[in-house]
Amino acid sequence: MPSGRQCVHGGGLGAGAIGEPVARGAGEIDAAYRTVRRQNVAAHLLRRLNSGGGTRAERHPLNQLRVARPFQRVIE
Repeated sequence: MPSGRQCVHGGGLGAGAIGEPVARGAGEIDAAYRTVRRQNVAAHLLRRLNSGGGTRAERHPLNQLRVARPFQRVIE
């Protein structure tokens, strides 16, 4: 990769330089993103579940008879 001074005097950056990932690096970037995203989502869900406030979940969404009136959905 050329130095900054060479880029300025040489007319710019070529393919594979900063801002343009090469195919090999793009897969590594995607894998790293998925790993970090998975860790962040897991941490967020753990915080919500362990916060003590509780989380509502429908076990039988098709049967709305046991769902409190304000929370019932119309199912067609």
